[in-house]
Amino acid sequence: MALQFNRIVDGRVTIEANRLPTKTLKFTKVKIYNFHYLPHRDVYAAVTYGSLEFRITVEIFVVTDFIPDIRNHFSKYTKIPTDFKIYCGDDYYEVHKAALSKISSVFEAMLQHNFVETNSNKLEIVDFDFKTVEAALNACYGRPISDITVKLAIDILYFSDKYNIKNIFDQFEEIHNISNNNFFEVLRCAEDCSKPNLFAKCAEYYKINRRSIEKIKQLSAKSVINLMKSACKCETAYGIFPHALELGMRIDTSCVELPRIETFRDFLNAAQYAYEYPKRNLRMACIQFWAENKEVLEETPQYKTHLKVIKHLLTVIC
Repeated sequence: MALQFNRIVDGRVTIEANRLPTKTLKFTKVKIYNFHYLPHRDVYAAVTYGSLEFRITVEIFVVTDFIPDIRNHFSKYTKIPTDFKIYCGDDYYEVHKAALSKISSVFEAMLQHNFVETNSNKLEIVDFDFKTVEAALNACYGRPISDITVKLAIDILYFSDKYNIKNIFDQFEEIHNISNNNFFEVLRCAEDCSKPNLFAKCAEYYKINRRSIEKIKQLSAKSVINLMKSACKCETAYGIFPHALELGMRIDTSCVELPRIETFRDFLNAAQYAYEYPKRNLRMACIQFWAENKEVLEETPQYKTHLKVIKHLLTVIC
């Protein structure tokens, strides 16, 4: 008898039959597994007394971030009785412990190390409301979700981040109705949960609406630099300074670690900004670049074009 799989797996096969001994065979790293289980004398004796029925159970062990069958074949999965409840206040959501463990490494650890009330088969979540938990678990199970507001999408992304649920919630990064009213909440979520696609959407929105977005200066210097760098398609952090000057934006560069200045263009951008908004680390980056490249730079056409500006800036920042 042979078993064939669509990938290399570990596992075991158990063969049972009336009036015959049960046998379990283990296999490791196989795609095709051949095995023999027919003790001829026992089979002959069993068949002599009537029909013979075999039951063969195959278990395979694979590593996966989630259960693909849940969303693709949920109608079949619902036939399996639930054995666990997740509570939010008086409301609860019924789940399968096995599914919960495979969907989330955090839930798996909690179940294995008795961080939940395993005797009563329930877990209480206090830092998310039931609407968020229900929508998130509906997504895990492939059930439909209606009325996905921006706030709900953000809460679900925070839920998935806390419980390390991957590959299921990408759809919630597709927030199309970003507005000035929710821009900072969406941006904060993109940063906190490390969602580059959502951050890029925020940057695109900022690029179009940057003159109407208030309180942008309240963001950290790192957030402002990353946001403007993405929005303006700048290759380096120094590329944002002309845009910041245009908007009259004072960025506290002393709070961030600036990279080395590598090009004459970045030097000019940094020097002009340091002239308007002097910060020691920005000035030192300009001075270091000039000291290391002065002789070469003085021979370039760009130096001659910006000679007066450079001399004036160096006088100020030095």
